[in-house]
Amino acid sequence: MIDFILFCVEVAGGLVLGTIVFSVLILPLSYGLPMSLYWSAKGRLRYSSVTHYFQSAVIWLFILVALGFALFFFLPSLGYYLAKSNVFNGGYLAGFILTLLRAFSSSGRSDVREDFWSAIDKYRR
Repeated sequence: MIDFILFCVEVAGGLVLGTIVFSVLILPLSYGLPMSLYWSAKGRLRYSSVTHYFQSAVIWLFILVALGFALFFFLPSLGYYLAKSNVFNGGYLAGFILTLLRAFSSSGRSDVREDFWSAIDKYRR
């Protein structure tokens, strides 16, 4: 029974981490940064919108790396266990892929587009 609970916690933790990494790192760099460059070149946005997306991704990258270092510094056995855990890594990959598929759906694309324009609204010309 404990093994099943541990399995569920590892899968859920991997799903959450995969979703967070995709949402705060991959999506802004792969969608927000090119869109802000495109609309800045067209003249609808100021070029400072590009730094907005790049800066937010760098800040989140720093936060996630700092949390990883803190995990390995304060709880090294847990860090090594999670690094070698196929269940945690499978959950991470599943969270990443599910969020990617959600971003490619029609409702996901409209949500991403609305989020882009709401986040970048203060940079309009």
